[in-house]
Amino acid sequence: MRAKIIQEFKGEINDVKFINEQVYRTSEYLIENIENKFGEVSKNFVEDLKNTIEIAAYKYDTFDFKVFEESVINSLNEAKIAKELKINYGGIDWKMELINKNLRENKYIFKIEKEIERNSWENKIDKDKSKGLGR
Repeated sequence: MRAKIIQEFKGEINDVKFINEQVYRTSEYLIENIENKFGEVSKNFVEDLKNTIEIAAYKYDTFDFKVFEESVINSLNEAKIAKELKINYGGIDWKMELINKNLRENKYIFKIEKEIERNSWENKIDKDKSKGLGR
């Protein structure tokens, strides 16, 4: 048999570089769905998701990217806000603690959620003014 790699995979999402195509495809799929629900994700979220997938794929003996994707999508469907999203693999979050902690503590900025928060704050100010407070 004569086998050779002609070209290695190189990809990029929000300036985060990928060399593993499966990690890239899974990240792209999950990020697209997360952005559809919560808005554009930050670069540090992309980096953490990529690192989480790489570590999990290495640490779990029989890691299945499809099971991982389905697990995260199930969590995404249940989450009302980004901090309720839980990155997991078939319900297990071993080696995914950092990204989940950062989600719970709002360490990532999601563009739409930030706008909703700002608009909510602006609306509150308007309501207070209409009641004659602060004069």
